[in-house]
Amino acid sequence: MNVADVKLVSSCLDLAQPAIQRTTKLIANHKGATAAAGVVALTTLVAGGLAVRQVLKRQAMKEQAVDTDTPSQSNEHSTAEPSAKVFRLESDEDAWKITLEGKGEIRSDFSTKADALEAARELARENQPSELVINTVDGNEQARHTYGVN
Repeated sequence: MNVADVKLVSSCLDLAQPAIQRTTKLIANHKGATAAAGVVALTTLVAGGLAVRQVLKRQAMKEQAVDTDTPSQSNEHSTAEPSAKVFRLESDEDAWKITLEGKGEIRSDFSTKADALEAARELARENQPSELVINTVDGNEQARHTYGVN
């Protein structure tokens, strides 16, 4: 999912809004169980569409942050190219998080280090040239991997 997809979904929802309002007025003029069911169905559809738009926006923002931001070059131990993104896998109390150096947290919802490591490796592979720094639970560097660097 990318920014263009989010814009497309948003445009569709915006275009549907007048039709939804007209339909709501038509349903309101009728009485009985059929009208009530129509209102419930329409309300559910609108709420679902708006929720989908919010999820897509958040996902696109995360993807855009990974695609466009470059990390700071303050890491003197880096073995990657100067333009490489540096991802870090770190412990955060009861969870594991992935950060992009110079940008901050990307994801922090991993309950196990193995799940976080799999996602971090995928991010590093997708954003070559890149470097993945893996820390221990106490914050010490455990390993460092580079991707797309000769």
